[in-house]
Amino acid sequence: MPDRTIEHIREKIAEANLPDDRKDRLFDLVDELRSELDKIAAEHHEDALHIAKHAEELSLAATDENGVDPEKVDVSAAELRDAVGDFEVTHPQLVKVINGICMMLSNLGI
Repeated sequence: MPDRTIEHIREKIAEANLPDDRKDRLFDLVDELRSELDKIAAEHHEDALHIAKHAEELSLAATDENGVDPEKVDVSAAELRDAVGDFEVTHPQLVKVINGICMMLSNLGI
């Protein structure tokens, strides 16, 4: 499982200039993402890695210390949604978590 990638996402969230309640919610979503990726990793290891990588790219785009590029965030979010699209029927909770992460970033104005 891509635990290092998930930990990198958590580090980026921790470093981000966000209110603590927003960070806590993002941490919860990332923990849910880890759990869902663990569920699919046994049968779809490469897909789990691919999804984790796209989640990492989104977190990097959304927490860029040089300034957030909304277009880059939008592209990263779309790629992440595409990566989980094949799991919409078989793993709806994974899709729900991804949508939650994207929505949270959108609500933050990112």
